[in-house]
Amino acid sequence: MSLRSWSTWAATAAVVFGAWGCAEDEPTEAPATPLAVGESRAVELRFIPLDVTDFEKVLTRIDLRQLPPAVLERTWLTDIDLRRTAPNGAPQLIDHALAAILAEEPDLEATDPAERAKGNLIRLLQMSPQTADLGGTSMAPLLDLAPEIGFSVPEVLGAALGGRPDAAFLSPADVGAAMVTHVIGSHPNARVRLGPRTPDNPEGLYPVEPGKLPVFLDDVLSDLRTLQRRYGPYAENGVYHPGFIAGPVEAQLFGDDLRMVVTAQTNGAPDKGIDLETASLAGVNSIDDHPDRLFDFSDPAWLNIEGSFADPPVVARMEFALGEDPRFIAGGVNREPAPRGDGLVWTAAPYTLERVVAEAAFARWHDHTLENLVFDRTALDGELLTMNVDNGWLTLATPGNVGAPPPSTYIWDLITEVAQIRVHDGGIPEGEANVTFVLEQIPLGLSMADLISGVKASLQADPTALVQVAARLFDNTWGEADIFYRWVRSDDPAGADYLFFLAPEDIPRDRGDVPIRAYSYENPGFFADAALSEQLATRELVDDDDSHLKVRIEPGMTLYVEDEKQQVYRISVGEKPSRARVALTIERIR
Repeated sequence: MSLRSWSTWAATAAVVFGAWGCAEDEPTEAPATPLAVGESRAVELRFIPLDVTDFEKVLTRIDLRQLPPAVLERTWLTDIDLRRTAPNGAPQLIDHALAAILAEEPDLEATDPAERAKGNLIRLLQMSPQTADLGGTSMAPLLDLAPEIGFSVPEVLGAALGGRPDAAFLSPADVGAAMVTHVIGSHPNARVRLGPRTPDNPEGLYPVEPGKLPVFLDDVLSDLRTLQRRYGPYAENGVYHPGFIAGPVEAQLFGDDLRMVVTAQTNGAPDKGIDLETASLAGVNSIDDHPDRLFDFSDPAWLNIEGSFADPPVVARMEFALGEDPRFIAGGVNREPAPRGDGLVWTAAPYTLERVVAEAAFARWHDHTLENLVFDRTALDGELLTMNVDNGWLTLATPGNVGAPPPSTYIWDLITEVAQIRVHDGGIPEGEANVTFVLEQIPLGLSMADLISGVKASLQADPTALVQVAARLFDNTWGEADIFYRWVRSDDPAGADYLFFLAPEDIPRDRGDVPIRAYSYENPGFFADAALSEQLATRELVDDDDSHLKVRIEPGMTLYVEDEKQQVYRISVGEKPSRARVALTIERIR
């Protein structure tokens, strides 16, 4: 049948369950009093699935917020590519943000330390051979040498880099790539995302593709405010990260009329089970009995996200933090270990400003090579200065002995030393040039259609989280079953009868995503003897289930089970009343 609304489904279910409850052959539920040792009761179980096709559930923003916070933060929707470029070639997100900062004029008169630090960051991004200050760096001897040979320091440095003296050492794209990889990429919550807990992945931790930032259901519902908590300071299990989002994030991806419309193929009736302690009927949630068939992904309408939204989506405001190492880190003096050398900057934490500059410079210049570049004034003077660059290793020599050349160094060590001086302009002490800059109106780098299609693709690729959400939204558990019954179609026209033992995932969870009761079974399963020494149950694949302990039953069988209080019961299987029903006698033996 095709049911297109919750109210219609509920009304139909009420009719079905009402008719079932009034049926002439429906067993009378046993008294809800505990069995005494030696006492037995007869119980009948029936399997009648209420299969619903194209059941449409409309979830508003308020509905979704009612889900447990742990479910919201584990329901992965998609990944945002931090370096994605728009079709017209315009930079997006991080590159866009750095380009916007670069376009600002540094405030040379700022008295606020944070504003001075931001101004220095702007000057760092604008830094070129023309503006570089070599004082205090390993290349400082060039300051004395340049006048002797008649060439300016910017000319020499520009030539070393194969460009003009006013060409920036690093582009926003260079710095952006380093920030994405080393500042953002080093944050534990950006390397691994939370997801559904499964038997194969009990912690629910999944790797994130480098260069991307995962987005979860709670991010969308909070208009990205959750990003400050997720990507702020982190300290756990001996791992520390200062975080890269320093303040509240402001955005509005969707309006208050957000609606998520899910079309499911579900079983509306719970699996009938037994609470062994009282030999009374109970229901076990059946919504996720067949998770692979819960959604028809071939139907484009299996999931729709509706409502008013900004297109393209943008981050209205975000504070990004970048701290520095407390040391002044001098450049290395040896080429080895190749290809980076022995500079101490590689010992700095990946999220520090010095390491970002070094990584950006290495990526830009590690394969830069120049052979025997000669500086001379006239043929009479001869070669005053020669330069060689071999995969970033810069060597200067003075064949005419006009002065002492600076020691050889890697270009990235030089740029890192110069950058450290630049960010302390204005008297900022070493270790205090921490930068917090505000980004405004930063596009996510994709259209809303891209975002929605990405959400659908992600959930289709890994529907586990959505199945768990559906199991909560449509939960039909009642009572506290220990075991439950399923009739399964087989080659035999009569089918096959199975008893399933409760699994941890069958116990409902509260708003805090904590099970409402403990799973305290010491000996789960079905046994051939009262001592519970011979297990009969297996986890073989039956009815698409391989997670529950289960046993096929036939009339005349005797089984032994233990409940969560370690009370033991004998189950005697009687003659079948009808095809999808079983008669059981439950006796407590100790």
